[in-house]
Amino acid sequence: FVFDGRRFSAKEATDEERASTEEEARSRLQVLCQDPKFTIENIKQVDQCLKDMARPDEIYVSQIVLELKKRGHVVIGAPIEADAQLVYLEQAGYVDALMSPDGDLLALACSTLVADVKWQTSECLIVTKEDVLERGGNQKADFKGARDEWDTFAVASCFMGNDYIDPLRKINGKNALPWPTLLNAAKAYIELEGEEANEYLEGFADTHSCSDSPSQAAGDTWVQKLKDTVNLMNRFPVFKIIEVSDAEFDIHDTSTYDVELAPLYEEDGEVVDEGNWGNEIGFNVTPANLLENFVDEDGYHEAFTMACMLRFDGNVPEPIPIPQSKVSRIGTDEVYPVNHGTYIDFDHLPPVFIPKEYLYNYLNLRRRLRQRMTHEEAIQAVEKIHDQEETNISMAPRPRLYNPSASDHSFNYQSQ
Repeated sequence: FVFDGRRFSAKEATDEERASTEEEARSRLQVLCQDPKFTIENIKQVDQCLKDMARPDEIYVSQIVLELKKRGHVVIGAPIEADAQLVYLEQAGYVDALMSPDGDLLALACSTLVADVKWQTSECLIVTKEDVLERGGNQKADFKGARDEWDTFAVASCFMGNDYIDPLRKINGKNALPWPTLLNAAKAYIELEGEEANEYLEGFADTHSCSDSPSQAAGDTWVQKLKDTVNLMNRFPVFKIIEVSDAEFDIHDTSTYDVELAPLYEEDGEVVDEGNWGNEIGFNVTPANLLENFVDEDGYHEAFTMACMLRFDGNVPEPIPIPQSKVSRIGTDEVYPVNHGTYIDFDHLPPVFIPKEYLYNYLNLRRRLRQRMTHEEAIQAVEKIHDQEETNISMAPRPRLYNPSASDHSFNYQSQ
């Protein structure tokens, strides 16, 4: 299992768009929840809002990492994007295939991609490089005559747009140029070098951009962005494994290998120029500088094995705190209330079984007296109702609802 590492400048636009979607969903949700007429359609919209707001935060990722390790799975952290780290592991022979819903892996030269998995039936879609090259062309354009078929596909995918560059022309956020046009442009571009390649891109941008495409306000911006993105596909920063010659390699035993930060694809004997590497792929710093505040070269092992999480400032995965009315935010002295959606460790705190009539009375009180009755007051009222019922019906004890105002912040319950 491979996890993302640090965010970086080339993906800022995508990250900002996702953050904007989350804020818009939060605002829509507040409006929907104020509507007294809660219809089936409203419920569907609320569900979509919750999905749009969902983001894997530090506590969530920590639990996944710790649980996977507890079960003996191999857990790996990427320096930047998990996509490139996955492709490296496949290319180096450490894994047989990659499973992901993200088609960017194909542009990075993944050999075998497993997607659209239906876990109930074990059905899935398996896409290979050969499938892409065979089906990626048509009568108007194909890969025949290309200097390098796979480089052509990778470049064409950049023309189409991905997480790192917007398409030159788009409608409703999606590429609006036909695939044959993009494929032929990619074939022509990779045949050129230097100023000729630059002039070709400028001419293509002038011909195919349109004024309503916000990312193309300046044609030269797209040209430079495309060149950086094409370089990024080949020189994406990844953690590479250097096996120790006198030890039997074991991914769980860090003494049997070293880890280095290097480009995804390197020419034989190539010496990476750290000073230019970041500029070539659209970074505002070198890849090593992007990580240096969290790990140095000696710490690459820890980042690679997810002993620390680069996505979350190099923090160590922590177990879920025992539920209480207030908890400390990870890495700070700040204390905040436990809200709806808080993760609960049921090994420390078993769930409480509540009779349905008990819950019904509580919810009914809150619905009718929401403006005049607090959570604590509703609990006390329901306790009183059921205490009276127990006196009249039997002396059997009832489970108690959780009252966060109680001094010991704990459940008082007996199983039923």
